[in-house]
Amino acid sequence: MAGTEVRFVVSNHDPISHELIVGPPDVHARHRNGTEAKHAPKQGELSLGPDEQAVTTYLFDAPGLVEVACHLPGHYDYGMHGNIEVVAPAA
Repeated sequence: MAGTEVRFVVSNHDPISHELIVGPPDVHARHRNGTEAKHAPKQGELSLGPDEQAVTTYLFDAPGLVEVACHLPGHYDYGMHGNIEVVAPAA
């Protein structure tokens, strides 16, 4: 629901690194080019090495679709992305 802050606790059980990027198209455009291999703590962005766990939060402030993805090389194309539907608060 719009106005909700969600806490993401992510565990990486793979032997390779991953990332979780949550946000609007401009955030994903920045990460799609792979210019940030590791992310400093920032709302909606985290990096995980093998067997690591990390936490981030994201404020879903408006109704609509918000993309979630891993933009490390090849990961997005392999299917590591999706959308979260944010709904308006009930009147």
